[in-house]
Amino acid sequence: GAGGTTGAATGSAGARAGSPLAPEVAGWLRAAKIHVQQAWVLGPGMRGQKLETQVDVELDAQGKVLSEPRVVRRSGDPWYDESVVRAIQKASPLPAPPSAGKWRFVFRPEDFG
Repeated sequence: GAGGTTGAATGSAGARAGSPLAPEVAGWLRAAKIHVQQAWVLGPGMRGQKLETQVDVELDAQGKVLSEPRVVRRSGDPWYDESVVRAIQKASPLPAPPSAGKWRFVFRPEDFG
């Protein structure tokens, strides 16, 4: 039947899993990820790794990170997961989100162009 798609679209999935992302949400997620990547120190050996970490981040209306980001799916590399959390905290405040609340981000080393 229909609805057999699995996983999130490549890039990042917003907190509203399962529903298509509105253009303004998708645009904001892209901007927020770029903002975090600028604060992120990725080890030279990490770039080629096939890792993926999913993190829930609670934001206020201004984009301030309200609590420690929570890793909801680990990459298998604890150092990488920890570096994602640290980068999000360091990057706060993020660009103001479409709405305050919990947002899910997907980070992969290959996102670094």
